[in-house]
Amino acid sequence: MAPELCKEVEYDHTVDVWSVGIIAFVLLTGTPPFYDKSDNPNKAGIYNSIIEDDFDSDLLVDATPAALSFIEAALKKEPNKRPTIAELIEMPWIKEFK
Repeated sequence: MAPELCKEVEYDHTVDVWSVGIIAFVLLTGTPPFYDKSDNPNKAGIYNSIIEDDFDSDLLVDATPAALSFIEAALKKEPNKRPTIAELIEMPWIKEFK
């Protein structure tokens, strides 16, 4: 869930870019990039993590620099700083598979 959805503010197609970044992170690490770190995890804690925290790039230690760059771009907190889907598919990590 993108930060703007957690904040319940207006959103657009850039939430889809965020989702692609989340999926790529999970596929590469086997774990979600944002989670409630408290002793009693709940939805509010997860939302807070999405809004406030950065993902743990140490989990991507085995990822290529191109994969890391892709995820970093897709998981920008500010929607207007995320690439478009067209820009994502032109990134080096995706072009490796074409």
